[in-house]
Amino acid sequence: MQLVWEKPDVYKLSQVNQDNLWKKLIADLFEDFLLFFLPELHAEVNFSKQVEFLQQELFKEIIEHRQGRKIADQIAKVH
Repeated sequence: MQLVWEKPDVYKLSQVNQDNLWKKLIADLFEDFLLFFLPELHAEVNFSKQVEFLQQELFKEIIEHRQGRKIADQIAKVH
């Protein structure tokens, strides 16, 4: 039996930030995302106006007032 040992640093350098990839995917396909997962909300949104994605710092107040630990990864301002 042969064993191969690799340095862990090799993996650290090639790790992909999956959270940012998901955020970008949702932002790029937001209308389709809503249509698939929340069709009733999709019907209420005016997509002729630009959707604005808020940074976590901007919506921190929205999630802080709730009890328990709640994390919002992506908040979109729609019309």
